[in-house]
Amino acid sequence: DNTIRYRNPFASRSTFPKYPQTSVIIDYFIPEETKDNLQLEILDANGGSVVTIVSDSTQLKSSTKVVEDMNLSRTFIYVNNKLSRKAGLNRFEWNLRQKGAWHKEKKHSYKYGPMVAPGSYTVKLTLGDKILERSFEILMDPRVKGEGISKTDIQTQLLMQNKVINLLSEARKLQADLEEEAEALEGKKAKAKVARLEKINLVLKQLKNDEGAYPQQMLVSQISYLWGMISGADQLPGQGAEKRYKSLVSKLKEVKDESLP
Repeated sequence: DNTIRYRNPFASRSTFPKYPQTSVIIDYFIPEETKDNLQLEILDANGGSVVTIVSDSTQLKSSTKVVEDMNLSRTFIYVNNKLSRKAGLNRFEWNLRQKGAWHKEKKHSYKYGPMVAPGSYTVKLTLGDKILERSFEILMDPRVKGEGISKTDIQTQLLMQNKVINLLSEARKLQADLEEEAEALEGKKAKAKVARLEKINLVLKQLKNDEGAYPQQMLVSQISYLWGMISGADQLPGQGAEKRYKSLVSKLKEVKDESLP
């Protein structure tokens, strides 16, 4: 069935009423209990994979390496226990979210991405050697359309969001790699290693915030802030956002060059 794409009003957990989350509801029937792996994949209009959800973490053993090796690609695979293999009628709700930024904590990595744009999609359900497919549409929120925002505007916004996601992933990976190297160098007394550790620590000061209240926002936080700024509503990114993005790209390149041995 068709699904209207809409954003939930911001509210604290204690606020009522509780608004339903936007989602594509996928109902499927399994005739009998099975141990076969279940996989649900969402494909875009060009047949490209938006997201793959699996029912069993063992299915990731052959997939996780692909995700990590492809680094900033669109590959996005995760386990969701609500993708049930029980006999009978089952329901899974996809939240319209595509791949987010890399995070050093695996449970957060690639999650919390932007909503996909309105358009035609296909759900592909694989159980063992059986494959079922069904097409559906994600529709514009009529309220957003009434404000003069078009499908093309949302697609343009999504392109910008993906660029910032890739930049945030790159910055986080650089920080994680340098922190790992710094930890390995701690306590070393050789001059070259002491000098390298000092250099890494200077670069890390440019990447991450100091601890404590109200720290100065450094590069990773600045990129994360830009991501939030262009993702709070359906809108065309302004010239200021594009200018800020280019500035952050340039700054990250400088920091990466400084980090080289």
